[in-house]
Amino acid sequence: MIRILAAALFSAALCACASVPENLTLDATSNRGLIIVEATPSLTGVAMPDFSLNIARYSDAENRLDANSFGGWAGVNDATRGPNGRYWIAAQAEPGRYVITGLTHQSFWVSCFNSGTRAFDVRPGEVVFLGRLDPLPALLTMARTLPPSTSTYVFAMDQRISIVGPDRIPDWQPTVDAYVRGAFPNVTAPVTAGGSDQVTFNTGWDMTRSKRVCGGYYAPSGAQPQAN
Repeated sequence: MIRILAAALFSAALCACASVPENLTLDATSNRGLIIVEATPSLTGVAMPDFSLNIARYSDAENRLDANSFGGWAGVNDATRGPNGRYWIAAQAEPGRYVITGLTHQSFWVSCFNSGTRAFDVRPGEVVFLGRLDPLPALLTMARTLPPSTSTYVFAMDQRISIVGPDRIPDWQPTVDAYVRGAFPNVTAPVTAGGSDQVTFNTGWDMTRSKRVCGGYYAPSGAQPQAN
């Protein structure tokens, strides 16, 4: 029983648990924010597997995730395909500082962006567009380095995110507005361009301290060298 409980807590500490429902209501008076990421593969005509993102609270001062099994995670949907081959990822979160921790495939396979990702702020009553993600590098790394089957979490550690901010995407606003209003008809909050900062974050270990994981427990505080 103790092992089952530990596994359940570990699972909750590594993933976003509550997704974004289609009937979500969000306006300028709401106490939460909505995060939008466009995910467009760099190669056209490629069949994409299921994938999503993990997004967690982040502490700049401590250079590590500020999330655990009791909270601190954004609720993230799986990527959904829209027109012109674009995929979209939506997440809802309480106000605060967040970081994209990694890209996941069927929850258990994770490419960890601890070596370079984007940190950003979520504000209440706003939809923040983070930019255009290329999921292929992370998916290919997982396919090449991680086992094809698993009953537990496996990580491709020390990866970097491949994303272009909205400041480098001409005329992004109409496309993102159209997606948000179509996917979430009750969301009337304004869509804003999310500013983000390039960051790294310290990784930790599982509850038994035997396996390095993306985030996890016992992560060092401050700018300290990572374990190999």
